[in-house]
Amino acid sequence: MNLENRIKVMIETLQALRDTYEKIEKEIEELQNELMKLSPKKGWTEYRWVKNKVGKKYWYYYYCYWENGKKRSVYLGKRIPSSLLQGFKDRARAKAILARLRSLYEQKIEIVRRIEVAENILYSI
Repeated sequence: MNLENRIKVMIETLQALRDTYEKIEKEIEELQNELMKLSPKKGWTEYRWVKNKVGKKYWYYYYCYWENGKKRSVYLGKRIPSSLLQGFKDRARAKAILARLRSLYEQKIEIVRRIEVAENILYSI
């Protein structure tokens, strides 16, 4: 393989890396926008029984979370509000988005490293 062909292959590789980098940047921006729209809720729900004055048991939902090292509970009643359920779903989606963002940032670092290697090779020719 002569020098011209090697240079062409390097240029094509650099262009492919640039295209991939741009796709990653676009996906990162979309994921960050989606993450900003979410309203995740920390904590969990518990279904507890409570005795009334007569001693009869009733079951109620409580929203529990940790605050300043203490467990806090908020009475919810017989039903869990849909906003709280949506908050739990948003938390799960936020975790998935953050995992994907970490993966994309790692890919970006790898692409930058490959571009630097390719530049060094081209400068040495």
